[in-house]
Amino acid sequence: MFFRIVAQSFRRQRRRKAIATSAVVLGTSVAVAMTTIALDIGDKINRELKAFGANLVIIPKGRTLPLEVGGEDVSRLGRETFLPEPLIPKIKTIFWRNNILAFTPFLTTSATFRGRIVTLVGTWFSRPVPCQGETVVTGMRHLAPYWHVTGAWIADDAEQPQVMVGRALAEAFQLRPGERITIEVGEKRASFSIAGIVATGGAEDDQLFTTLDIVQELTHRQGQVERILVSALTTPEDKVYERLGRSPRELSPEEFESWYCTPFISSIAFQLNEIFPTAEVKPIRRVAESEGRILNKVMLMMMIIVALALMAAALAVMSTMMTMVLERRSEIGLLKAIGSGNSPVVRLFLAEALIIGLIGAVIGGAIGVFLAQVIGQAVFGVHIGVNLLILPISLIAAELITLIGCAAPVRMLLRLRPVDILRST
Repeated sequence: MFFRIVAQSFRRQRRRKAIATSAVVLGTSVAVAMTTIALDIGDKINRELKAFGANLVIIPKGRTLPLEVGGEDVSRLGRETFLPEPLIPKIKTIFWRNNILAFTPFLTTSATFRGRIVTLVGTWFSRPVPCQGETVVTGMRHLAPYWHVTGAWIADDAEQPQVMVGRALAEAFQLRPGERITIEVGEKRASFSIAGIVATGGAEDDQLFTTLDIVQELTHRQGQVERILVSALTTPEDKVYERLGRSPRELSPEEFESWYCTPFISSIAFQLNEIFPTAEVKPIRRVAESEGRILNKVMLMMMIIVALALMAAALAVMSTMMTMVLERRSEIGLLKAIGSGNSPVVRLFLAEALIIGLIGAVIGGAIGVFLAQVIGQAVFGVHIGVNLLILPISLIAAELITLIGCAAPVRMLLRLRPVDILRST
């Protein structure tokens, strides 16, 4: 009898049931799509953010980061120490080696160009580096894709010396790609062909860039570098691990293992320090913290969208269910008059809502997975993996919508008195 009444309800109120199911499908699909993206997009967003530069710098102990005043690197007034270039490939041998996306060394020197003191920077641009039986291509082209280059990037294996000129410097001297310039470093003179003009909006606009080996030769620093920039895929550190990461040697073995085996920026810096024991590995906090904040804000935005979608769907279900209760007042009054109490009537109504929720979960889950792929391709340009957690999430979302939507209609059912209903009919 119970199931026959439920089945007849779906036959007699097909339109109302379809509207309620559509609302559940809409809310569930948005919840599933956003959750699917949130579960898979964290690393992808971090990779997108790596287009804005490195988040770790390796410098010799006792050396400060470059500081220019009037075109002069005043950090050189301190003790000059260097890092060995042969150790650089070992960066890809740390525990989190797959999280190291790019790295490149630097060696800078002051040079004279047409009577003006400028900074000449030697670095890698796109250099194959052998690491544990495989070859990794790394350099500034991979570390700083945000550089806007007019002309061409320097080829690390170019036969003739090439240079890239900062935009401000190029505009001051009316330089164009393809021209040849002469630079003086101490008593040495070097002639270069301009490969391209660099525009970053930063200090690079007033600098000259060439390959690392050329600057090493001009400064007699073969096999030495001043600093190494590293771009690593990291996880935002929570408050506990921020505290633990500052003094890893004070951790218990269990805490140290958990911290070491999590790709926090502090743990990756610690592992790099093991390779370069005479160096300091410093997180570029502005970049690292910005990545964490952006990622957290994107996740928060997704959760807000999910909450709003669920609320909107629940309100639509509530409105439809209220109308269904009003349309079936006579049936409800008759059931109560022949001896059915509030509990059987409410169970009947909740059974219908449960069926609507199940249908909405199946259809909404499928649409949500498809929607996640569309958003992933359109916004991030990547394929979104489907997690098995989506199955319970779609079911929970659908049933949550129907339960919230049933709250007010159930209260109305409890207030209906059969004598009033039958008298009015």
